[in-house]
Amino acid sequence: MSVANSFLLKAALSGISVVALLLGAAGPVRLAPGDEERHVILHQRGGQPVAKVVANAAHLDSLPLDGTSMQIPASGKVLLSGEVCTYEEIAASLAPVKGAFHRCTRNMVVIHTRGFPDVFDDWSMVLSNWRNLARAAEDAGLIGIMFDNETYREKVWRHPDDVRYPAYSLQQYQAQMRRRGREVMEVVAGEFPEVVFLVFHGPYISEPKTPQHVTLLQAVASERDLRGPFFAGLVEGAPDSATVVDGGEVYQYRTPEDFARSYEWRKWEIASDETDCAFIPRDLRGKWVSRVSIGFGVYNRQWKKSYPMDPQIMRATLENALRATDNYVWLYVESEWTAPGEVSPDWLNAVSGAVQAVRDTQTGTAEGAATAP
Repeated sequence: MSVANSFLLKAALSGISVVALLLGAAGPVRLAPGDEERHVILHQRGGQPVAKVVANAAHLDSLPLDGTSMQIPASGKVLLSGEVCTYEEIAASLAPVKGAFHRCTRNMVVIHTRGFPDVFDDWSMVLSNWRNLARAAEDAGLIGIMFDNETYREKVWRHPDDVRYPAYSLQQYQAQMRRRGREVMEVVAGEFPEVVFLVFHGPYISEPKTPQHVTLLQAVASERDLRGPFFAGLVEGAPDSATVVDGGEVYQYRTPEDFARSYEWRKWEIASDETDCAFIPRDLRGKWVSRVSIGFGVYNRQWKKSYPMDPQIMRATLENALRATDNYVWLYVESEWTAPGEVSPDWLNAVSGAVQAVRDTQTGTAEGAATAP
Protein backbone atom coordinates (compact mmCIF):
# COMPACT_ATOMS: atom_id res chain seq x y z
CA MET A 1 0.00 0.00 0.00
CA SER A 2 1.31 3.45 -0.91
CA VAL A 3 1.98 6.14 1.69
CA ALA A 4 -1.03 8.06 0.39
CA ASN A 5 -3.27 5.03 0.73
CA SER A 6 -2.03 4.40 4.27
CA PHE A 7 -2.73 8.00 5.21
CA LEU A 8 -6.25 7.88 3.82
CA LEU A 9 -6.93 4.54 5.48
CA LYS A 10 -6.05 6.04 8.86
CA ALA A 11 -8.24 9.02 8.06
CA ALA A 12 -11.17 6.79 7.13
CA LEU A 13 -10.79 4.78 10.32
CA SER A 14 -10.81 8.06 12.23
CA GLY A 15 -14.12 9.05 10.68
CA ILE A 16 -12.72 11.72 8.35
CA SER A 17 -14.44 11.82 4.96
CA VAL A 18 -12.18 10.59 2.20
CA VAL A 19 -14.05 12.89 -0.19
CA ALA A 20 -12.83 15.88 1.81
CA LEU A 21 -9.27 14.64 1.46
CA LEU A 22 -9.61 13.84 -2.23
CA LEU A 23 -10.94 17.28 -3.13
CA GLY A 24 -8.87 20.43 -3.23
CA ALA A 25 -9.03 23.77 -4.94
CA ALA A 26 -7.97 22.22 -8.23
CA GLY A 27 -10.25 19.21 -7.96
CA PRO A 28 -9.69 15.63 -6.85
CA VAL A 29 -6.27 14.08 -6.54
CA ARG A 30 -5.52 10.43 -7.09
CA LEU A 31 -4.25 8.19 -4.31
CA ALA A 32 -1.36 6.41 -5.98
CA PRO A 33 1.61 8.55 -7.03
CA GLY A 34 2.87 8.90 -10.59
CA ASP A 35 1.00 10.51 -13.49
CA GLU A 36 2.27 7.76 -15.78
CA GLU A 37 0.04 5.29 -13.96
CA ARG A 38 -3.14 6.89 -15.31
CA HIS A 39 -4.23 5.74 -18.74
CA VAL A 40 -6.99 6.38 -21.28
CA ILE A 41 -8.17 3.28 -23.14
CA LEU A 42 -10.38 3.62 -26.22
CA HIS A 43 -13.40 1.31 -26.40
CA GLN A 44 -15.24 1.75 -29.68
CA ARG A 45 -18.63 0.06 -30.13
CA GLY A 46 -17.91 -3.10 -28.17
CA GLY A 47 -14.33 -3.39 -29.37
CA GLN A 48 -13.12 -3.30 -32.96
CA PRO A 49 -11.88 -6.38 -34.88
CA VAL A 50 -8.15 -7.04 -34.59
CA ALA A 51 -7.62 -6.67 -38.34
CA LYS A 52 -9.11 -3.15 -38.31
CA VAL A 53 -7.19 -2.14 -35.20
CA VAL A 54 -3.85 -3.33 -36.59
CA ALA A 55 -4.48 -1.78 -40.02
CA ASN A 56 -4.91 1.58 -38.27
CA ALA A 57 -2.07 1.18 -35.77
CA ALA A 58 -0.18 4.25 -37.03
CA HIS A 59 -3.31 6.37 -36.65
CA LEU A 60 -4.03 5.04 -33.15
CA ASP A 61 -0.41 5.69 -32.18
CA SER A 62 -0.94 9.34 -33.15
CA LEU A 63 -3.97 9.81 -30.88
CA PRO A 64 -3.80 10.99 -27.24
CA LEU A 65 -4.64 7.45 -26.07
CA ASP A 66 -2.65 4.81 -24.22
CA GLY A 67 -4.44 1.77 -25.60
CA THR A 68 -7.53 0.36 -27.24
CA SER A 69 -9.87 -2.56 -26.83
CA MET A 70 -10.29 -5.17 -29.56
CA GLN A 71 -12.50 -8.14 -30.14
CA ILE A 72 -11.86 -11.54 -31.67
CA PRO A 73 -14.19 -14.39 -32.72
CA ALA A 74 -13.80 -15.89 -29.24
CA SER A 75 -14.92 -12.66 -27.53
CA GLY A 76 -18.52 -13.83 -27.39
CA LYS A 77 -17.77 -17.53 -26.87
CA VAL A 78 -15.38 -17.78 -23.92
CA LEU A 79 -18.19 -17.98 -21.38
CA LEU A 80 -20.63 -20.07 -23.39
CA SER A 81 -21.53 -23.60 -22.42
CA GLY A 82 -20.24 -26.17 -24.90
CA GLU A 83 -17.98 -23.73 -26.76
CA VAL A 84 -14.33 -24.75 -27.08
CA CYS A 85 -11.88 -21.86 -27.53
CA THR A 86 -8.44 -23.35 -28.10
CA TYR A 87 -5.19 -21.56 -27.46
CA GLU A 88 -4.25 -21.95 -31.12
CA GLU A 89 -7.48 -20.33 -32.29
CA ILE A 90 -7.19 -17.36 -29.94
CA ALA A 91 -3.44 -16.93 -30.50
CA ALA A 92 -3.96 -16.81 -34.26
CA SER A 93 -6.61 -14.11 -33.83
CA LEU A 94 -4.35 -11.95 -31.63
CA ALA A 95 -0.98 -12.60 -33.28
CA PRO A 96 -1.11 -9.55 -35.62
CA VAL A 97 -1.18 -7.22 -32.59
CA LYS A 98 2.29 -8.15 -31.37
CA GLY A 99 4.74 -5.37 -32.26
CA ALA A 100 2.16 -3.39 -34.25
CA PHE A 101 2.06 -0.42 -31.86
CA HIS A 102 4.72 1.96 -30.61
CA ARG A 103 2.83 4.32 -28.31
CA CYS A 104 -0.72 2.98 -28.06
CA THR A 105 0.49 -0.16 -26.31
CA ARG A 106 -1.85 -0.72 -23.36
CA ASN A 107 -4.26 -2.80 -25.40
CA MET A 108 -6.90 -5.22 -24.14
CA VAL A 109 -9.10 -7.96 -25.57
CA VAL A 110 -12.78 -7.56 -24.77
CA ILE A 111 -14.97 -10.44 -23.59
CA HIS A 112 -18.75 -10.13 -23.85
CA THR A 113 -21.37 -11.78 -21.66
CA ARG A 114 -23.38 -13.92 -24.04
CA GLY A 115 -24.58 -16.34 -21.39
CA PHE A 116 -22.73 -18.97 -19.38
CA PRO A 117 -23.47 -22.26 -17.59
CA ASP A 118 -25.26 -21.99 -14.30
CA VAL A 119 -22.62 -21.62 -11.60
CA PHE A 120 -23.73 -24.90 -10.04
CA ASP A 121 -23.11 -26.74 -13.33
CA ASP A 122 -19.80 -27.85 -14.84
CA TRP A 123 -17.44 -24.94 -15.56
CA SER A 124 -14.42 -26.97 -16.68
CA MET A 125 -14.76 -25.92 -20.34
CA VAL A 126 -15.36 -22.27 -19.45
CA LEU A 127 -12.27 -22.23 -17.23
CA SER A 128 -10.23 -23.86 -19.98
CA ASN A 129 -11.37 -21.13 -22.39
CA TRP A 130 -10.34 -18.40 -19.95
CA ARG A 131 -6.96 -20.08 -19.47
CA ASN A 132 -6.33 -20.21 -23.21
CA LEU A 133 -7.44 -16.60 -23.63
CA ALA A 134 -5.06 -15.37 -20.94
CA ARG A 135 -2.09 -17.26 -22.37
CA ALA A 136 -2.74 -15.96 -25.89
CA ALA A 137 -3.31 -12.38 -24.67
CA GLU A 138 0.02 -12.30 -22.86
CA ASP A 139 1.82 -13.86 -25.83
CA ALA A 140 0.37 -11.15 -28.10
CA GLY A 141 1.70 -8.36 -25.86
CA LEU A 142 -1.66 -7.18 -24.53
CA ILE A 143 -1.92 -5.83 -21.00
CA GLY A 144 -5.11 -7.64 -20.16
CA ILE A 145 -8.83 -8.25 -20.54
CA MET A 146 -11.89 -5.99 -20.64
CA PHE A 147 -14.90 -7.90 -19.34
CA ASP A 148 -18.21 -6.42 -20.44
CA ASN A 149 -20.47 -7.89 -17.77
CA GLU A 150 -23.54 -6.07 -19.04
CA THR A 151 -26.14 -8.26 -20.70
CA TYR A 152 -28.58 -7.14 -23.36
CA ARG A 153 -30.80 -10.05 -24.38
CA GLU A 154 -29.20 -12.73 -22.21
CA LYS A 155 -30.44 -13.35 -18.66
CA VAL A 156 -27.71 -14.74 -16.44
CA TRP A 157 -26.93 -12.52 -13.46
CA ARG A 158 -30.11 -12.18 -11.43
CA HIS A 159 -31.39 -14.47 -8.68
CA PRO A 160 -33.84 -16.18 -8.79
CA ASP A 161 -35.12 -15.15 -12.24
CA ASP A 162 -32.06 -16.10 -14.28
CA VAL A 163 -30.68 -19.12 -12.43
CA ARG A 164 -31.22 -22.79 -13.19
CA TYR A 165 -31.79 -23.88 -9.61
CA PRO A 166 -34.03 -21.27 -7.96
CA ALA A 167 -34.51 -23.52 -4.94
CA TYR A 168 -30.95 -22.58 -3.94
CA SER A 169 -30.96 -19.45 -1.80
CA LEU A 170 -29.53 -16.10 -2.75
CA GLN A 171 -26.74 -16.65 -0.24
CA GLN A 172 -25.86 -19.98 -1.85
CA TYR A 173 -25.73 -18.39 -5.29
CA GLN A 174 -23.64 -15.48 -4.03
CA ALA A 175 -21.12 -17.90 -2.57
CA GLN A 176 -21.02 -20.06 -5.69
CA MET A 177 -20.72 -17.07 -8.02
CA ARG A 178 -17.85 -15.78 -5.91
CA ARG A 179 -16.21 -19.19 -6.23
CA ARG A 180 -16.52 -19.07 -10.03
CA GLY A 181 -15.00 -15.58 -10.13
CA ARG A 182 -12.11 -16.80 -8.00
CA GLU A 183 -11.57 -19.80 -10.26
CA VAL A 184 -11.59 -17.63 -13.39
CA MET A 185 -8.96 -15.33 -11.94
CA GLU A 186 -6.82 -18.22 -10.76
CA VAL A 187 -6.62 -19.76 -14.24
CA VAL A 188 -6.16 -16.36 -15.92
CA ALA A 189 -3.38 -15.24 -13.57
CA GLY A 190 -1.81 -18.68 -13.75
CA GLU A 191 -1.06 -17.95 -17.42
CA PHE A 192 -0.82 -14.16 -17.22
CA PRO A 193 0.42 -13.13 -13.74
CA GLU A 194 0.47 -9.38 -14.48
CA VAL A 195 -2.93 -9.29 -16.15
CA VAL A 196 -5.12 -6.19 -15.94
CA PHE A 197 -8.68 -7.45 -15.59
CA LEU A 198 -11.09 -4.55 -16.11
CA VAL A 199 -14.77 -5.23 -15.36
CA PHE A 200 -17.25 -2.68 -16.69
CA HIS A 201 -19.77 -2.73 -13.81
CA GLY A 202 -18.16 -3.10 -10.41
CA PRO A 203 -19.65 -4.64 -7.25
CA TYR A 204 -21.54 -1.45 -6.39
CA ILE A 205 -24.28 -2.82 -8.66
CA SER A 206 -24.99 -5.67 -6.21
CA GLU A 207 -24.90 -3.81 -2.90
CA PRO A 208 -28.35 -2.43 -1.95
CA LYS A 209 -26.74 0.26 0.22
CA THR A 210 -24.98 1.78 -2.80
CA PRO A 211 -25.96 5.48 -2.80
CA GLN A 212 -27.87 6.90 -5.75
CA HIS A 213 -25.03 9.33 -6.43
CA VAL A 214 -22.89 6.33 -7.38
CA THR A 215 -25.27 4.73 -9.89
CA LEU A 216 -26.90 7.96 -11.17
CA LEU A 217 -29.64 6.16 -13.11
CA GLN A 218 -27.15 3.94 -14.95
CA ALA A 219 -28.34 0.90 -13.02
CA VAL A 220 -30.36 -0.07 -9.97
CA ALA A 221 -28.21 -1.64 -7.26
CA SER A 222 -29.77 -4.89 -6.03
CA GLU A 223 -28.57 -7.71 -3.80
CA ARG A 224 -30.10 -10.11 -6.33
CA ASP A 225 -27.59 -9.03 -8.98
CA LEU A 226 -24.78 -11.60 -8.89
CA ARG A 227 -22.15 -9.51 -10.69
CA GLY A 228 -20.82 -8.22 -7.37
CA PRO A 229 -20.07 -11.70 -6.00
CA PHE A 230 -18.30 -12.63 -9.25
CA PHE A 231 -16.15 -9.49 -8.97
CA ALA A 232 -15.34 -10.26 -5.33
CA GLY A 233 -14.20 -13.71 -6.46
CA LEU A 234 -11.90 -12.16 -9.03
CA VAL A 235 -10.32 -10.07 -6.28
CA GLU A 236 -9.94 -13.14 -4.05
CA GLY A 237 -8.21 -15.10 -6.79
CA ALA A 238 -5.87 -12.35 -7.96
CA PRO A 239 -2.18 -12.46 -7.02
CA ASP A 240 -0.43 -9.24 -6.03
CA SER A 241 1.00 -8.98 -9.56
CA ALA A 242 -2.47 -8.73 -11.16
CA THR A 243 -4.72 -5.66 -11.31
CA VAL A 244 -8.48 -6.00 -10.87
CA VAL A 245 -10.30 -2.87 -12.03
CA ASP A 246 -13.81 -1.80 -11.06
CA GLY A 247 -14.53 -0.09 -14.39
CA GLY A 248 -17.25 2.26 -13.11
CA GLU A 249 -19.62 2.17 -16.09
CA VAL A 250 -21.58 5.23 -15.03
CA TYR A 251 -21.62 7.86 -17.75
CA GLN A 252 -23.25 10.67 -15.77
CA TYR A 253 -20.31 11.82 -13.63
CA ARG A 254 -19.18 15.32 -14.52
CA THR A 255 -17.82 17.27 -11.54
CA PRO A 256 -14.82 16.53 -9.31
CA GLU A 257 -17.32 15.85 -6.52
CA ASP A 258 -19.15 13.28 -8.65
CA PHE A 259 -15.97 11.30 -9.22
CA ALA A 260 -14.68 11.68 -5.67
CA ARG A 261 -17.92 10.49 -4.06
CA SER A 262 -18.09 7.50 -6.39
CA TYR A 263 -14.46 6.70 -5.63
CA GLU A 264 -15.00 6.88 -1.88
CA TRP A 265 -17.89 4.41 -1.96
CA ARG A 266 -16.32 1.93 -4.36
CA LYS A 267 -12.83 2.02 -2.85
CA TRP A 268 -13.58 2.30 0.85
CA GLU A 269 -17.16 2.18 2.01
CA ILE A 270 -18.50 -0.85 0.14
CA ALA A 271 -15.96 -3.11 1.87
CA SER A 272 -16.31 -1.53 5.30
CA ASP A 273 -17.72 -3.36 8.30
CA GLU A 274 -20.32 -0.61 8.55
CA THR A 275 -21.71 -1.52 5.13
CA ASP A 276 -21.26 -5.23 5.92
CA CYS A 277 -21.58 -6.25 2.27
CA ALA A 278 -22.99 -9.79 2.08
CA PHE A 279 -20.66 -10.97 -0.68
CA ILE A 280 -17.38 -9.43 0.53
CA PRO A 281 -16.11 -11.76 3.27
CA ARG A 282 -14.42 -10.26 6.30
CA ASP A 283 -10.98 -11.57 5.39
CA LEU A 284 -11.22 -9.76 2.04
CA ARG A 285 -12.44 -6.43 3.42
CA GLY A 286 -9.09 -5.53 4.92
CA LYS A 287 -7.40 -6.14 1.56
CA TRP A 288 -9.96 -4.38 -0.62
CA VAL A 289 -8.28 -0.97 -0.77
CA SER A 290 -4.96 -2.39 -1.92
CA ARG A 291 -6.44 -5.07 -4.21
CA VAL A 292 -9.10 -3.11 -6.16
CA SER A 293 -8.23 -0.43 -8.71
CA ILE A 294 -10.98 2.13 -9.27
CA GLY A 295 -11.59 3.13 -12.88
CA PHE A 296 -14.18 5.19 -14.72
CA GLY A 297 -16.03 4.89 -18.01
CA VAL A 298 -16.61 8.10 -19.98
CA TYR A 299 -19.02 8.23 -22.93
CA ASN A 300 -18.85 10.72 -25.79
CA ARG A 301 -22.62 11.04 -26.07
CA GLN A 302 -25.46 12.05 -23.79
CA TRP A 303 -26.76 8.92 -22.07
CA LYS A 304 -29.42 10.33 -19.74
CA LYS A 305 -31.47 13.51 -19.78
CA SER A 306 -29.91 16.47 -17.99
CA TYR A 307 -26.40 15.12 -18.66
CA PRO A 308 -25.36 16.66 -21.99
CA MET A 309 -22.05 15.86 -23.66
CA ASP A 310 -19.98 17.79 -26.19
CA PRO A 311 -16.23 18.36 -26.68
CA GLN A 312 -16.07 21.12 -24.07
CA ILE A 313 -17.85 18.97 -21.47
CA MET A 314 -15.68 16.00 -22.45
CA ARG A 315 -12.55 18.08 -21.86
CA ALA A 316 -13.54 18.76 -18.24
CA THR A 317 -15.12 15.36 -17.57
CA LEU A 318 -12.13 13.38 -18.78
CA GLU A 319 -9.71 15.49 -16.76
CA ASN A 320 -11.81 14.97 -13.66
CA ALA A 321 -11.96 11.22 -14.32
CA LEU A 322 -8.20 11.00 -14.81
CA ARG A 323 -7.53 12.91 -11.61
CA ALA A 324 -9.82 10.58 -9.65
CA THR A 325 -8.90 7.17 -11.07
CA ASP A 326 -6.32 4.80 -9.65
CA ASN A 327 -5.15 3.67 -13.07
CA TYR A 328 -7.65 3.45 -15.93
CA VAL A 329 -10.28 5.55 -17.65
CA TRP A 330 -11.94 3.90 -20.64
CA LEU A 331 -13.44 6.14 -23.27
CA TYR A 332 -16.52 4.58 -24.84
CA VAL A 333 -17.34 5.93 -28.30
CA GLU A 334 -19.90 4.81 -30.86
CA SER A 335 -18.59 7.05 -33.61
CA GLU A 336 -15.53 6.11 -35.68
CA TRP A 337 -12.22 6.78 -33.90
CA THR A 338 -10.14 3.80 -34.97
CA ALA A 339 -9.82 4.85 -38.63
CA PRO A 340 -8.33 8.24 -39.58
CA GLY A 341 -10.32 11.20 -40.86
CA GLU A 342 -13.59 10.42 -39.11
CA VAL A 343 -13.46 11.98 -35.65
CA SER A 344 -13.71 15.75 -35.30
CA PRO A 345 -10.55 17.60 -34.16
CA ASP A 346 -12.67 19.15 -31.40
CA TRP A 347 -13.03 15.74 -29.75
CA LEU A 348 -9.35 14.88 -30.13
CA ASN A 349 -8.40 18.26 -28.68
CA ALA A 350 -10.71 17.62 -25.73
CA VAL A 351 -8.96 14.32 -24.98
CA SER A 352 -5.44 15.63 -25.49
CA GLY A 353 -6.21 18.71 -23.37
CA ALA A 354 -7.46 16.60 -20.48
CA VAL A 355 -4.48 14.24 -20.67
CA GLN A 356 -2.00 17.11 -20.83
CA ALA A 357 -3.64 18.93 -17.93
CA VAL A 358 -3.27 15.90 -15.70
CA ARG A 359 0.31 15.26 -16.77
CA ASP A 360 1.20 18.86 -16.10
CA THR A 361 -0.49 19.74 -12.81
CA GLN A 362 0.35 23.39 -13.36
CA THR A 363 -2.18 23.52 -16.21
CA GLY A 364 -4.96 21.72 -14.35
CA THR A 365 -8.17 23.68 -14.78
CA ALA A 366 -10.15 24.62 -11.72
CA GLU A 367 -12.85 25.71 -14.16
CA GLY A 368 -12.54 22.26 -15.75
CA ALA A 369 -15.12 21.06 -13.25
CA ALA A 370 -18.11 20.37 -15.48
CA THR A 371 -21.30 21.89 -14.19
CA ALA A 372 -23.66 19.50 -12.44
CA PRO A 373 -27.16 19.27 -13.87
